[in-house]
Amino acid sequence: MSKRVWKLQDFVAHSGRVQCARLGEKSGQVLATGGDDKRVNIWKVGKPNAMMSLTGHTSAVECLVFDKQEEVLIVGCSGGSMQVWNLEYRKMAGTLAGHRTACSVVEFHPYGEFFASGSTDTNLKIWDLRRKSCIQTYPGHIGAVTAIWFSNSDNKKKKDNSNKKKKKTSKKQNSKRKKKNNNNIDSNNNNNKRPHWRCDCHPL
Repeated sequence: MSKRVWKLQDFVAHSGRVQCARLGEKSGQVLATGGDDKRVNIWKVGKPNAMMSLTGHTSAVECLVFDKQEEVLIVGCSGGSMQVWNLEYRKMAGTLAGHRTACSVVEFHPYGEFFASGSTDTNLKIWDLRRKSCIQTYPGHIGAVTAIWFSNSDNKKKKDNSNKKKKKTSKKQNSKRKKKNNNNIDSNNNNNKRPHWRCDCHPL
């Protein structure tokens, strides 16, 4: 049985074409839209007027994404630059000149301190928000990068560890597992000093 779908809200969001829209994941009640008018408007779902309008972009807004707390917004523009917005203070926190052509997609890493951007220049870039700089570039796509997905390996590790605890083992096996887990903890502590990611990108 299919679910019923109905129109919740209909309004004019921009003076030009709307290029992108994104809901905040934390509340599901905050919506950001970007358009050809070089503006980003922030809306409360169900309300007819924008809560704020973010200006200062030098070209049309192509893509955007909230962080997990809905406090930071990354905006990608057709000129290739990206803007970092602090929504609490309603101000631009920085501009990143990352791509030669249009920035077509941006996506936050689960850790929240990193995000990825894809472009029609066929490059994928990983950014560190703390340093406001690119820390890795992945070239070689045959077309524009239009989608990015981060995996969350932490959930898989927790599930694997839970399954291991349920198995009945001998004292000797427990001893070996304890030693192995200690080594893994040491390794994980070292690995936590740098980000881990895996991206799936879908070129045109």
